[in-house]
Amino acid sequence: MVITNKLVCQFDFGAIGERYDIYQITTSDRYIAYGSYILDIPTKDLKAVSVTFDQGKSAYAMFDKGKVDRAQLVRLLNDEKLSIRPMPPQETPTFLLARLFLCALSNYSLEENRFNNIGGKLFMTIPVWRRKDGRSFKALEIAIDRELQLSAKATTFTLISRFDKGTKGLAEAPRYKLLDNGRLRRILKDDDKEKVYVNKGLPGKKTELPFLELHVKKIKETKAYFLNWVIQTLNERYKGLLSISFSMLEKEETIDERLDSDFDDKSLACVSSHNVCLTSLLEKEYEDDPLRLQRVLSEDLNRPISLNSSVDQKDMEIALLHNEEYYQQKDDPYKALSREHVVQCITHEDGLEEAIANPVVRKTIYKEMTIKNDIINARRITLDDWSYFGFDGDWYFGEEKNRQKYFMIIQPDGSFDFPRPFGMFDGYSDPILNHLSRSLNEFDLKGKTIVMNHRGDVNLISRTNSFCLPNPEIYDLLSISRSKASRDQYLNGLVDINLFHDKEGHCFYNAGLRGTGMKPSLPKANILYHVTVIKGKNIIKEILRLMSVIFVKYNSFTVLPYPIKYLREYMLIDGAKGLL
Repeated sequence: MVITNKLVCQFDFGAIGERYDIYQITTSDRYIAYGSYILDIPTKDLKAVSVTFDQGKSAYAMFDKGKVDRAQLVRLLNDEKLSIRPMPPQETPTFLLARLFLCALSNYSLEENRFNNIGGKLFMTIPVWRRKDGRSFKALEIAIDRELQLSAKATTFTLISRFDKGTKGLAEAPRYKLLDNGRLRRILKDDDKEKVYVNKGLPGKKTELPFLELHVKKIKETKAYFLNWVIQTLNERYKGLLSISFSMLEKEETIDERLDSDFDDKSLACVSSHNVCLTSLLEKEYEDDPLRLQRVLSEDLNRPISLNSSVDQKDMEIALLHNEEYYQQKDDPYKALSREHVVQCITHEDGLEEAIANPVVRKTIYKEMTIKNDIINARRITLDDWSYFGFDGDWYFGEEKNRQKYFMIIQPDGSFDFPRPFGMFDGYSDPILNHLSRSLNEFDLKGKTIVMNHRGDVNLISRTNSFCLPNPEIYDLLSISRSKASRDQYLNGLVDINLFHDKEGHCFYNAGLRGTGMKPSLPKANILYHVTVIKGKNIIKEILRLMSVIFVKYNSFTVLPYPIKYLREYMLIDGAKGLL
């Protein structure tokens, strides 16, 4: 069995009703804003146990029994657009009741872990995440969504003085003071306006905290640890009122072997067989950079690489230019590049130095060029031997982008086609594609990918907010091994490609870091993908091997069958042609 972040909640409604009063606050306006002051007033002035936000038109506040009545709450909020009513615990939606108890952790001093219930959310901080100069500090936003999935999102609180006055969203951002005890609260009118924080990071800087670190000294500073710790703490603090646990999945199959071990050689042979031109779209002051790149490319391909020469349709072009941010308010030469031949872009700011210094990065570039060549010229998968899988007929893969449906049909020998719709209603001459197109419309799911085999079995793959968690025993180990035995015991479901089902028979899979040569850090959780059978049988097992490649996602297996990489590349080429 594998542990997931989806919660199983049990409540003693009678005991909760004897100890707490819950009120629902609803607005007649369009919605209650995330940073609305009414979400902080109850905790500040009436000492609410917790306040949480129900995305949309309502929020919920929980008070110790008898501490406040509805009339007091109405007077305090003093807003004619708001209506307030008592909410019995048994009538409170499960995810909101769980959120109220989660946010109530802000009332306790828990070792060095500090909780803040502000803006209807729960933020957790620890001293090691705070800069010594006090200019900013990291935090984890701990949340429970409507499907009872627990998450931890890394975020930053920054001194407002560090932002330009015109920074987008700054004027509307709630302001907070950091108290001596490490807690945050909304600023008051008579507060000193120095050292005021907003929940915002500096432009261009991402807040990152690892999902899991396989070091004894670091593992208890990770998202996975705190997700487990929070649930343990909830059960301890509210024993007799609730019992919350993580749901489990049954694992059916694991794939741990790479499929693409020979893709480097194939892509190098493909690119070497073409005339390759390096085009510099940089200014004169960067004239040495294309020459440096030209030298390493020539060495790899064992042939001369022309610089700034004309390119024919059968040629391959590597374009060196600035990134998208550089061309803000300027003409972006990317939009003028021809899509009739293979063109691969390398940006000066983000990719040039890595491409020059790292042969692995260049191998990735050659694979990208080979895929583009397969799409534009070969119309066949040459990066892999598709016949190896022994498929008896065609496979269909489809996705939607900007309300337009795209499909890829792959024949048993690896030849493929990207059928185009026709007419004002974007219909297809093939009735199968019309059926698949309608199926994509019918399901309101995240990140939909549709797959069909030659037998007519149709499956829909969609992204969830669920992911697997490590065995909690790992947090008490004196040393952490990355051996297969250790991975099977403590990291079951987090490594390699895994197929699961739950008690109701629903099918899921994920694809994570490779167990062989596994790195000591998992930067992000491996999201679970749900497989919905639209027609016929579940066919995900037949194409699970198509995810055991690492050319799509560096050093990790891909989360979707690799033909989707081809389809999305075609979608980019097709979209770029529309820019010309």
